[in-house]
Amino acid sequence: MHRWGYEKVVIFFLVVFSHPPSFAQNTDLAFSRNARTFETQQATLVSKSMAFACLSMLVVPDGLPCNPAFTPLRKSAILGVEGLISNGYSTLNTMQKILSGTVDQDLINTLTDPQKRVLQIEGNIEIDLMSQYLNARYTPASLKFFSVVRNESYPKIDLYAVQEDSYVFQSGYEFAKGLFGGLQFRSLERKFIKKEFLAGDLGTDAGKQMLTPENQSAMYFEPGIAYIYDNIWKPRVSAMLVNLGVQSGQFNDLKEPFEAQISLGATAPLKWGSFDFEVDYRSMTYQEPSIIERLHWGGFYHLGTMYLSGGVDYNGISGGIYYGLEQINAGIMYSTTQVPWRNEDYYTQTVYVQFGWQI
Repeated sequence: MHRWGYEKVVIFFLVVFSHPPSFAQNTDLAFSRNARTFETQQATLVSKSMAFACLSMLVVPDGLPCNPAFTPLRKSAILGVEGLISNGYSTLNTMQKILSGTVDQDLINTLTDPQKRVLQIEGNIEIDLMSQYLNARYTPASLKFFSVVRNESYPKIDLYAVQEDSYVFQSGYEFAKGLFGGLQFRSLERKFIKKEFLAGDLGTDAGKQMLTPENQSAMYFEPGIAYIYDNIWKPRVSAMLVNLGVQSGQFNDLKEPFEAQISLGATAPLKWGSFDFEVDYRSMTYQEPSIIERLHWGGFYHLGTMYLSGGVDYNGISGGIYYGLEQINAGIMYSTTQVPWRNEDYYTQTVYVQFGWQI
């Protein structure tokens, strides 16, 4: 019976991959997204490269587990620092001006420059403590910025800028053989702006007022559960409730509604190393209108200190490589919104680099 259950899962995987979705989309909107950077999501390089399909990952090699239920699986304590940054670091000055409310001619010229239709940057620094009983993460600085000019004849600008610091605490317990439960607590403070406006509006006082940043604080309690079948492939199913808590204000521009997430995963033992593959059902923007847009497929090949990972979803394709040495780790990944099942004239490409140190 167990074998037939696995075969049905494999058939489901094959059906989805053999019938890629085909969605019509206005190419004017093609620039208005980034495959792996989202306003309210923070993830390590390996999780990003797997298209955020990480809820069933037994151990995330470069950070806290995506599901707190897997906390007991880490047997040794680790204290480390991780830093991640994407291409576009020259955009930091533009982002700082926007979040400080400084709307001058130089900023207007940068946002409306036809030679720079896309401006983007993501960077963060986090301090991680991971053990068998408790995980903790402090992020003193997390920056995300994306701006795009659409419709050249009547220029319209979409942009978001988010500056955030946060705390995360996780704990978990194995209630029975293979059955795990856990709880995650998140606390955050952020300054942000997310707007869509005509380029000409920046020449008026009312238009400049649109770029006044907002402030928000929030606390979330997020329970997770997972079950690992007693099998050499370690097939597993996990689920989590996210964004269950309170916020200082309700903003139409930036939302984090309550959501239930679910994931399937397995680990294939190989002659050299192992291969993990996951599929997650979760939202990244909390605005996806269809089920297919919430499916994320990812996997990684693990050999010694190397992790070779990749992922695909409606937002794009990504892949990366990560080396976790005894004290120093580093990785690089690439993502693009150009996908074979959508015919678009424009797409974005992003490269992320991550360095870390741990004891």
